[in-house]
Amino acid sequence: MLTFLSEQAKRKGAEEFHLISKTKNSPIPNATQCIWILSSRHDIEKQHVNCAKKSVNYKPFSTNDIELDECDIEDDFLRIQAALKIGAKLLAEKEDPKQAPLIVYNGLPAQNASFRKILEGEGLKSVGLPEYPLSKILILDLDPDHYHTPGQFQSMAKECTSHPLLKNVNQPEAKVTIVTSAYHGPRVRRLFDSKIVEQPFPSAEVTLHLVDREFKRPCIMRDLEGELNRIETYLGNGHIGEPRPADWFLADINSWTPLRQQWQANVEKLIEDYELRTGRMDDRFRFKL
Repeated sequence: MLTFLSEQAKRKGAEEFHLISKTKNSPIPNATQCIWILSSRHDIEKQHVNCAKKSVNYKPFSTNDIELDECDIEDDFLRIQAALKIGAKLLAEKEDPKQAPLIVYNGLPAQNASFRKILEGEGLKSVGLPEYPLSKILILDLDPDHYHTPGQFQSMAKECTSHPLLKNVNQPEAKVTIVTSAYHGPRVRRLFDSKIVEQPFPSAEVTLHLVDREFKRPCIMRDLEGELNRIETYLGNGHIGEPRPADWFLADINSWTPLRQQWQANVEKLIEDYELRTGRMDDRFRFKL
């Protein structure tokens, strides 16, 4: 039964990648109070973070392979850039800078150290990022046992109950935007249906903003394959929930049907062609979107 569910989860995840690549992010609510950036495996200065736990989580991608490590060095930078642009746009519509959304980043020690160094030194513009009120940027340290995406959720949930700047994000009227890479989106979405991972925003309205929806970043096929494997693993250990049948990343629910039909018309041939070309039966979802 678990094998069947894992296979279905992979297929569903691959379908979601296709739909994401054909659609755009939903508008960010003007009343957004918090923009949360999920950290990846590099820092704001585009340097690889050498973390043993993250290296294990990202197998079979070797952290010793310089070419592979450096082909996606902009991952965290692009997430931070997207969050700052969202914040700046919302801030421009407000009269008081104090009303700017709070931008939160909870990363590994090395990631946070780089971010703080930039903020305390020459500023965001020195690394090609838009300036933003420093009082509205919050960098939180992850607990050592939380160096992964579910851990980021659990750490954020803890901070939301204790940090004074986050005390209002769990109100029913609160609006939160989560920024991450598009390849990461399906797994992040499933974390909201987890039976194990504590939810940081159980009452708030959450918008997911995905970076690189067209999957043009270098090494993206590697990341897509890896995510399908992690969806399978996380489903097996209960960290994520089953994928919902409803469309969660389209502003217009009616857009779902034709895209789903297009996917179903092509997926079997894509899988068959890949298997015939490679002879690999266990990695069936590595295809060009």
